[in-house]
Amino acid sequence: MNLAELNVKTEWEYYNKVAPFHTYSLNGNELKYRYYKNEGAKVTIVVLAGGSGLADGFFLFLRSLMEDF
Repeated sequence: MNLAELNVKTEWEYYNKVAPFHTYSLNGNELKYRYYKNEGAKVTIVVLAGGSGLADGFFLFLRSLMEDF
């Protein structure tokens, strides 16, 4: 990711497309999470975001990892 040519809106749209929200129900509580799988990666990183959505504030960092993990 080249920060000099960064378009935040475009990156956000891509992030939402490739790592959309999913919902899981646990004991009657809905938990939202994002999932992305890079088929070419040798390892997987799991980011447990909690329920606040705060992790979306780090989407540029998470997006930068998508090419390698």
